[in-house]
Amino acid sequence: MAIRNVKSSMVDMNELEPIVRQAQTGDLEAFRTLWEHSWPGMRRLAGHLCASPCEADDLVQNCFVQCWKALPTLREPAAFMGWLRRIVVNRARDLWRSRRPEESLDVPGAYEPLDSEPNASEALDTSQRSELVRRVVASLPDGQREVIALFYLEELEVLEVASTLNLPKGTVLSRLSRGRDALRERLSAYSLEVS
Repeated sequence: MAIRNVKSSMVDMNELEPIVRQAQTGDLEAFRTLWEHSWPGMRRLAGHLCASPCEADDLVQNCFVQCWKALPTLREPAAFMGWLRRIVVNRARDLWRSRRPEESLDVPGAYEPLDSEPNASEALDTSQRSELVRRVVASLPDGQREVIALFYLEELEVLEVASTLNLPKGTVLSRLSRGRDALRERLSAYSLEVS
């Protein structure tokens, strides 16, 4: 099962840089345009990284407040989307740290299937599959969850993921591999494959 999404954008990336520069001067209308352009993607990313839709909404709202305050310090307006994505990931990390489980999901046997009695013969419709994949991705350890969400769900290239997370390329590839293995194992109970 492929878990890549289709990207959409309301403003061409070439048009974004002047809008960022304008917003850096305190122009609220320009910032509103940035928000309209980037909120759907940032909300989707937060949805992959947070435990609930409400938590994702709060996280993105706080990220845009932080963005507004820090926007004048952004040195490269062309890097706005990556910079904003990094804010979302960092705030999600802060959230994870604040609620560390006592038992790690990495411990063998710590993971319980989402449905204690999955019926493999029952076909899952597209929305059920999407929700199942989202829940399984959300159950991955933090590092794996980040790279899986950014690479597969947000369709970033490996080097973009490495830049966003401030990690070496090899670490990203390693986490992708471990994350795919974990997804494959957890989804196999539902007769779904990771591709």
